Amino acid sequence: MKGGPPTATETARQGADGRLTRFQGFVVNVLHDILRAPGVDTDARIEDALGQIGLFLGCDRTYVFRVRDKALLDNTHEWAAPDIEPMRDHLQGLPLDMIDPWMPEFLQRRAVRIDSVADLDDSRPEKETLVMQEIQSLLVVPMMHDGALVGFVGFDRVRRQKKFLQGEVYLLQSAADVIMFVLLRRDTEAQARASDQALRGERVFLRSILETAGSAIIAFDEGQDIVFSNQQARKILAQLHRPGEGERGEQPGDRPGSAAQDYLGLIAQQVQESGRAIRDVQHVVHYADGSRHILSVNAAPVPAGDPSNPARIVCSITDLTREVAIQNALQSALSDAHQLAFFDTLTGLPNRRLVIEHLRRLAEEHGLAGGHAALLTIDIDRMRGINELHGVQQGDRVLIEIARRLGEIAANANQLGRIAGSEFTFLLPGPFENAAQATAVADHFAEEILEAVRTPIDSCDTTVSATASIGIVVFPAAEGTESVLDHAGAAARTAKLEGGDGIAWFHAELHHRVVAQAQLDADLPGALARDEFLLFYEPQIRWLGGTRRIIGYEALIRWMHPQRGLLSPIEFIGHAEQTGMISEIDDWVLRETLRQAKIWNDLRSSADFVLSINVSPRRFAEEGFAEHVERTVRQSGVNPHQLRFELTERSLIKDAEQAREVMQRLSSMGIGLALDDFGTGFSSLRYLHDLPVTMLKIDRSFVRNLWESERNGTIINSILSLGRDLRLDVMAEGVETRAQLDWLAAQGCSLFQGYYFARPRAAAEIAIDFATHMQEIGGDGPDEPRRG
Repeated sequence: MKGGPPTATETARQGADGRLTRFQGFVVNVLHDILRAPGVDTDARIEDALGQIGLFLGCDRTYVFRVRDKALLDNTHEWAAPDIEPMRDHLQGLPLDMIDPWMPEFLQRRAVRIDSVADLDDSRPEKETLVMQEIQSLLVVPMMHDGALVGFVGFDRVRRQKKFLQGEVYLLQSAADVIMFVLLRRDTEAQARASDQALRGERVFLRSILETAGSAIIAFDEGQDIVFSNQQARKILAQLHRPGEGERGEQPGDRPGSAAQDYLGLIAQQVQESGRAIRDVQHVVHYADGSRHILSVNAAPVPAGDPSNPARIVCSITDLTREVAIQNALQSALSDAHQLAFFDTLTGLPNRRLVIEHLRRLAEEHGLAGGHAALLTIDIDRMRGINELHGVQQGDRVLIEIARRLGEIAANANQLGRIAGSEFTFLLPGPFENAAQATAVADHFAEEILEAVRTPIDSCDTTVSATASIGIVVFPAAEGTESVLDHAGAAARTAKLEGGDGIAWFHAELHHRVVAQAQLDADLPGALARDEFLLFYEPQIRWLGGTRRIIGYEALIRWMHPQRGLLSPIEFIGHAEQTGMISEIDDWVLRETLRQAKIWNDLRSSADFVLSINVSPRRFAEEGFAEHVERTVRQSGVNPHQLRFELTERSLIKDAEQAREVMQRLSSMGIGLALDDFGTGFSSLRYLHDLPVTMLKIDRSFVRNLWESERNGTIINSILSLGRDLRLDVMAEGVETRAQLDWLAAQGCSLFQGYYFARPRAAAEIAIDFATHMQEIGGDGPDEPRRG
């Protein structure tokens, strides 16, 4: 109701905003003190700042850790509340790898926030150290320099837990950047001083007597004649420039170009006549070499008293040119720190932190006016494959070129961002009058971006083709928060799962799907222990002259989730690959397939079928994989000739020599080897002459889209011709209609797999195949997509 009292939520938000504003001003003052601290006071000023920030935030301990020798961590600075035990003496020489779980966030210049140490998994290497310190909650902010971690700043709560506000995190990151800069500056200055002392050697002592603080010291008598000057004074006096005949006597902003004696005489005369000191009067002068210098002059009268001392005026002159240069360098360093904090170092685009800030500003600027905006997340498809095939440097060139193309499309550079390795953002701030208008504009730009990414990229005599998966979220401009970024990312992942090179829109159903997927990912680690996985088997058919014969089966994993029922691998294999659990799953599939093969062999008089198993690139590349397979097959009692491993080209690209050795070892056991999804990789032909491959499997996408493009038919014919030339079996996957079967058979293909013949079935149902002696099965199958 208009004019009513603020709600509790509004009051809390106003309180948080006010506190954050106060904290911002407080942090600025604290950091200002640190930056102005002399080198000798740096450590004390840093610890004082840690204490002030700790007290303001209600922390129990604040500290700085620095990386030593790229392998160890030292607690170099610490503040602890009065009743909290300091820990610095116990935290020296810690192994750097204990913070490995934090490194992915640190390398993205993001803080690590742990609201509850007790809730950390016991396998986390840092938990033991945190528990030893009785830490309940903490925030650690990285100090990054030239792309490497040089340390971090931490804020602990021991007595009770604390949740840090996001605004506090941003300000503390700035504090960490300044602390890092001051420490690096102090280290650099210390090294410079040590180097300077080594060069000067024995002369340091004598020179230091006369050249205190590096200033020029000059004394004048009553007649304003110089009666004493130290070496620094003589140096400055010798370089003060008197214009020669024909030279211009003055420069803009300079004192008149007089001789040294005349220049100093004027200073002495001013002091003598006024009887008062001159304090820090600065002049810009030209030296004889043409360089401009800033001199700070201090002069004072000397009281008469000692007849033996003719000095009546003492003058000190300090050349401030270097100090001014240092101040300029400091400003430049702070500018560089800002660049590192808010911009991607590869492309120069705003990073995730700045993209979120742009969303926040959008909400502030358009919150009252209303309207809608749109955000696009552009995820480059198969970027890992590009890096593995062409190298990381070439992959970086691809990303730089894509960033350039996005810049040509965007009206303003602030619309763009690079928030992860292969993820860009494109903000359409509007504001648009309604969601429909924002949707139309976003769709137009998305199509333009897809086309721009599809255009081949020529770099270093190599042509790289790329596509993108784009996720779009349309939102009220007043609600521009970090969740918008998450929603656009979820939509991009959906587009990628649908095959890439396309667009997906975020909606409420997708949000629920994302939440459900997160829960599914959390349930996955315990699925093996709970015995929730099972295998289905899809027949592989030989088709000759209208006669069908089952020659084997492909083992396909399913997850019988206790709440969601039977799940296909598309819903959980991706997460298993990211977490490394895929290796355990692959080993289970091998054991279970061999166990089932033994049962079926016992039911038949001859073992005349082959079981195909998919092996993930990660498990295939792990050390000892071939030995593990050999041991497992031997223990099962199954003839290894009944096994065929299906590998993708990703398994071969990263280390072709190692892949060759493992494949030769498997082949020598009698295990068949098939290249799965053939034709979709980057360099298929490269491996076929050197590797013991026995079968090529035509990717189902070519079969499914057979009638959409002549190109698909040409690719299939090329694969069949290649198989004949190299005497390799060729099997077509995803056959779902009679028309597809007839066309493939007419091209000379005789091995098939797909829903036209039969769907994947549980092991118990396969007994029906055995009862018919593995002869003709099924009929004209349903024309619906296969779901692995």
